[in-house]
Amino acid sequence: MTELEWMEMFGDNLVYMLDKHCLSQKELAEKTGISETSISNYINKRKIPGMKAIINIAYGLDCSVSELIEFCGDKIE
Repeated sequence: MTELEWMEMFGDNLVYMLDKHCLSQKELAEKTGISETSISNYINKRKIPGMKAIINIAYGLDCSVSELIEFCGDKIE
């Protein structure tokens, strides 16, 4: 899996989870302490989140990290 493919997958999963939990980007930012700009960058596939951000987002969405990241054995190239 390429870095771009991973970024696209994460952004799509994040949008899905926000919709599922009826949360806005602003609400997620308030719950996680991550800036709205960073969340927007993740959603719009302009920035790759670090592990700390991924964990905080999962906590803020009350979901598992695996729901945000699809682990399929592929390495980021």
